[in-house]
Amino acid sequence: MASAWSLLGPAHWSALTHTRVAVQTENGRELRGHVVTVDPVTASLVLLDGAEVRVVLGHAVKQVQILDQDPDPEQIHLMEALFSHNPPVDPGQDLDRTRTRLLDWIRLNLVPVETQGAGLAVAGGVVTVNPPFRDQDCVGLNQVVLDRVQRLIRSQPQDQD
Repeated sequence: MASAWSLLGPAHWSALTHTRVAVQTENGRELRGHVVTVDPVTASLVLLDGAEVRVVLGHAVKQVQILDQDPDPEQIHLMEALFSHNPPVDPGQDLDRTRTRLLDWIRLNLVPVETQGAGLAVAGGVVTVNPPFRDQDCVGLNQVVLDRVQRLIRSQPQDQD
């Protein structure tokens, strides 16, 4: 039998992101923390309490009570830092110099490339490389070309200056 929690649905669950909640489980435990995310398939919650991360499986959730609706900016920053796929960008990084180095590297490897706004258009625009010009900053629909451009960026020699 499905719990009332699992019947609420993804629209309700996503509204809980960044709020502080108390979760009552079917076995009588209470867990508190900020909601990082809720899995839309299993209704499982990911809670962050300080530096402790807990996953509460959806089938175990009896009730969720909102303790604080207002997101805590410090907690949001911590969540983003803990769960970010991208390493932080050095704020002192010279993006023009980085773009020029990458442009030269791609040309050296005989791949057509040109500047396009703040980014680079590679292989006739099939792939776009956006600032700060890392392999994860590539966008493209052709997976083969995208993968090759990302590998080319990863193989670029590090700046020796």
